[in-house]
Amino acid sequence: MEIAKRLLIGVFGGSGSGKTSICNCISSWSSCTLIVPIDSYYNPVLFSDSIKTNFDKPNCIDKKLLVNQVTNLKNGKAVHKPVYDFTTHQRLDIPEKIIPKRNIIVEGLFSCYWKELRDLYDLIVYIHAPADVRLARRIRRDVVERDRSVNSVLNQYLDTVRPGHKNFLLPIIKYADITLDSNKVDIETNATNLQKYIDNLEV
Repeated sequence: MEIAKRLLIGVFGGSGSGKTSICNCISSWSSCTLIVPIDSYYNPVLFSDSIKTNFDKPNCIDKKLLVNQVTNLKNGKAVHKPVYDFTTHQRLDIPEKIIPKRNIIVEGLFSCYWKELRDLYDLIVYIHAPADVRLARRIRRDVVERDRSVNSVLNQYLDTVRPGHKNFLLPIIKYADITLDSNKVDIETNATNLQKYIDNLEV
Protein backbone atom coordinates (compact mmCIF):
# COMPACT_ATOMS: atom_id res chain seq x y z
CA MET A 1 0.00 0.00 0.00
CA GLU A 2 1.31 3.42 -0.96
CA ILE A 3 2.13 5.67 2.00
CA ALA A 4 0.24 8.97 1.69
CA LYS A 5 2.98 11.00 3.37
CA ARG A 6 6.35 10.21 4.86
CA LEU A 7 7.37 12.28 7.85
CA LEU A 8 11.01 13.25 8.18
CA ILE A 9 12.25 14.19 11.64
CA GLY A 10 15.69 15.56 12.49
CA VAL A 11 17.00 14.89 16.01
CA PHE A 12 20.22 16.51 17.20
CA GLY A 13 22.05 17.24 20.44
CA GLY A 14 25.49 17.15 21.99
CA SER A 15 27.52 13.99 22.39
CA GLY A 16 26.04 12.09 25.32
CA SER A 17 22.75 13.99 25.28
CA GLY A 18 20.71 10.79 24.87
CA LYS A 19 19.46 11.35 21.32
CA THR A 20 20.39 7.86 20.11
CA SER A 21 18.78 6.14 23.10
CA ILE A 22 15.55 8.10 22.68
CA CYS A 23 15.37 7.39 18.95
CA ASN A 24 16.16 3.70 19.37
CA CYS A 25 13.44 3.46 22.00
CA ILE A 26 10.87 4.80 19.53
CA SER A 27 12.14 2.44 16.84
CA SER A 28 11.77 -0.56 19.16
CA TRP A 29 8.10 0.33 19.68
CA SER A 30 7.13 1.08 16.10
CA SER A 31 7.64 -0.93 12.92
CA CYS A 32 6.66 2.23 11.03
CA THR A 33 9.80 4.15 12.12
CA LEU A 34 13.21 4.09 10.46
CA ILE A 35 16.26 5.52 12.25
CA VAL A 36 19.04 6.92 10.08
CA PRO A 37 22.15 7.60 12.21
CA ILE A 38 24.44 10.12 10.56
CA ASP A 39 27.42 8.49 12.29
CA SER A 40 27.23 6.08 9.35
CA TYR A 41 28.20 8.93 7.04
CA TYR A 42 31.58 9.80 8.57
CA ASN A 43 34.23 10.18 5.91
CA PRO A 44 36.79 7.35 5.99
CA VAL A 45 40.20 8.32 7.39
CA LEU A 46 43.46 6.46 7.68
CA PHE A 47 43.82 4.86 11.09
CA SER A 48 47.15 6.67 11.48
CA ASP A 49 45.31 9.97 10.97
CA SER A 50 42.44 9.20 13.34
CA ILE A 51 44.17 10.67 16.39
CA LYS A 52 44.56 14.10 14.77
CA THR A 53 41.20 14.05 12.97
CA ASN A 54 38.53 16.26 14.51
CA PHE A 55 35.33 14.21 14.45
CA ASP A 56 33.39 17.08 16.00
CA LYS A 57 33.38 19.25 12.90
CA PRO A 58 30.68 19.02 10.22
CA ASN A 59 33.25 18.46 7.45
CA CYS A 60 33.88 14.98 8.85
CA ILE A 61 30.48 13.97 7.50
CA ASP A 62 29.91 13.04 3.85
CA LYS A 63 27.29 15.75 3.47
CA LYS A 64 26.61 15.15 -0.23
CA LEU A 65 25.85 11.45 0.27
CA LEU A 66 23.84 12.11 3.42
CA VAL A 67 21.59 14.75 1.83
CA ASN A 68 21.15 12.64 -1.29
CA GLN A 69 20.12 9.53 0.61
CA VAL A 70 17.83 11.33 3.04
CA THR A 71 16.12 13.03 0.09
CA ASN A 72 15.64 9.67 -1.62
CA LEU A 73 14.22 8.12 1.54
CA LYS A 74 11.69 10.91 1.93
CA ASN A 75 10.71 10.39 -1.68
CA GLY A 76 10.09 6.70 -1.04
CA LYS A 77 13.28 5.29 -2.55
CA ALA A 78 15.46 2.66 -0.89
CA VAL A 79 19.14 3.52 -0.40
CA HIS A 80 22.35 1.68 0.41
CA LYS A 81 23.55 3.33 3.60
CA PRO A 82 27.26 3.11 4.38
CA VAL A 83 28.33 1.13 7.45
CA TYR A 84 31.11 2.86 9.39
CA ASP A 85 33.59 0.90 11.51
CA PHE A 86 34.76 3.06 14.42
CA THR A 87 37.70 0.76 15.17
CA THR A 88 39.27 1.18 11.72
CA HIS A 89 37.59 4.49 10.77
CA GLN A 90 36.63 2.99 7.42
CA ARG A 91 33.39 2.05 5.73
CA LEU A 92 32.70 -1.64 5.42
CA ASP A 93 32.73 -3.02 1.88
CA ILE A 94 29.07 -4.01 1.99
CA PRO A 95 26.59 -1.17 2.65
CA GLU A 96 23.23 -1.68 4.35
CA LYS A 97 20.11 -1.47 2.22
CA ILE A 98 17.40 0.48 4.01
CA ILE A 99 13.82 0.88 2.87
CA PRO A 100 11.87 4.04 3.76
CA LYS A 101 9.07 3.80 6.31
CA ARG A 102 6.24 6.14 7.22
CA ASN A 103 8.34 7.94 9.85
CA ILE A 104 12.03 8.56 9.17
CA ILE A 105 14.21 9.94 11.97
CA VAL A 106 17.63 11.29 11.02
CA GLU A 107 19.64 11.29 14.23
CA GLY A 108 23.08 12.59 15.07
CA LEU A 109 25.38 15.39 16.08
CA PHE A 110 25.04 17.27 12.78
CA SER A 111 21.69 15.94 11.57
CA CYS A 112 20.26 19.48 11.58
CA TYR A 113 23.39 21.48 10.85
CA TRP A 114 22.91 22.03 7.11
CA LYS A 115 20.03 24.07 5.71
CA GLU A 116 19.57 21.48 2.94
CA LEU A 117 18.57 18.94 5.59
CA ARG A 118 16.59 21.34 7.77
CA ASP A 119 14.45 22.27 4.77
CA LEU A 120 13.51 18.60 4.33
CA TYR A 121 12.35 18.02 7.90
CA ASP A 122 8.77 18.10 9.09
CA LEU A 123 10.01 18.39 12.68
CA ILE A 124 13.37 19.40 14.21
CA VAL A 125 14.10 18.18 17.74
CA TYR A 126 16.92 19.25 20.06
CA ILE A 127 17.91 16.93 22.91
CA HIS A 128 19.30 18.89 25.86
CA ALA A 129 21.52 17.71 28.69
CA PRO A 130 23.98 19.72 30.84
CA ALA A 131 27.65 19.53 29.88
CA ASP A 132 28.69 17.55 32.98
CA VAL A 133 25.99 14.94 32.35
CA ARG A 134 26.97 14.60 28.69
CA LEU A 135 30.63 14.20 29.64
CA ALA A 136 29.86 11.53 32.27
CA ARG A 137 27.78 9.57 29.76
CA ARG A 138 30.49 9.87 27.11
CA ILE A 139 33.17 8.57 29.48
CA ARG A 140 31.02 5.61 30.48
CA ARG A 141 30.23 4.77 26.82
CA ASP A 142 33.73 5.14 25.40
CA VAL A 143 35.52 3.34 28.22
CA VAL A 144 33.09 0.40 28.33
CA GLU A 145 32.07 0.07 24.66
CA ARG A 146 35.12 1.37 22.81
CA ASP A 147 37.91 0.28 25.16
CA ARG A 148 39.32 3.77 25.59
CA SER A 149 41.07 5.26 28.60
CA VAL A 150 39.44 7.97 30.70
CA ASN A 151 42.33 10.33 29.90
CA SER A 152 41.87 9.93 26.15
CA VAL A 153 38.15 10.63 26.46
CA LEU A 154 38.78 13.72 28.58
CA ASN A 155 41.46 15.03 26.23
CA GLN A 156 39.18 14.62 23.21
CA TYR A 157 36.33 16.30 25.06
CA LEU A 158 38.42 19.35 25.93
CA ASP A 159 40.17 19.56 22.55
CA THR A 160 37.30 18.99 20.12
CA VAL A 161 33.97 17.95 21.67
CA ARG A 162 33.39 21.01 23.86
CA PRO A 163 34.47 23.58 21.25
CA GLY A 164 32.52 21.71 18.57
CA HIS A 165 29.37 21.89 20.68
CA LYS A 166 29.85 25.62 21.19
CA ASN A 167 30.72 26.44 17.58
CA PHE A 168 28.41 24.17 15.62
CA LEU A 169 25.47 23.07 17.79
CA LEU A 170 24.59 26.01 20.01
CA PRO A 171 24.07 28.35 17.01
CA ILE A 172 21.45 26.04 15.45
CA ILE A 173 19.31 25.37 18.53
CA LYS A 174 17.14 28.27 17.33
CA TYR A 175 15.93 26.08 14.47
CA ALA A 176 14.49 23.42 16.80
CA ASP A 177 10.71 23.08 16.85
CA ILE A 178 10.85 21.35 20.24
CA THR A 179 13.44 20.67 22.96
CA LEU A 180 13.50 17.55 25.12
CA ASP A 181 15.45 17.50 28.40
CA SER A 182 17.19 14.15 28.81
CA ASN A 183 18.59 15.02 32.22
CA LYS A 184 15.35 15.66 34.09
CA VAL A 185 13.25 13.24 32.04
CA ASP A 186 14.00 9.54 31.48
CA ILE A 187 14.51 7.95 28.06
CA GLU A 188 11.12 6.23 27.79
CA THR A 189 9.19 9.34 28.80
CA ASN A 190 11.10 11.45 26.29
CA ALA A 191 10.51 8.82 23.62
CA THR A 192 6.79 8.79 24.45
CA ASN A 193 6.61 12.59 24.26
CA LEU A 194 8.46 12.67 20.94
CA GLN A 195 6.18 9.99 19.53
CA LYS A 196 3.18 12.14 20.48
CA TYR A 197 4.65 15.07 18.56
CA ILE A 198 5.19 12.82 15.55
CA ASP A 199 1.66 11.42 15.78
CA ASN A 200 0.26 14.96 15.82
CA LEU A 201 2.07 15.66 12.55
CA GLU A 202 0.16 12.81 10.97
CA VAL A 203 -3.28 14.21 11.85
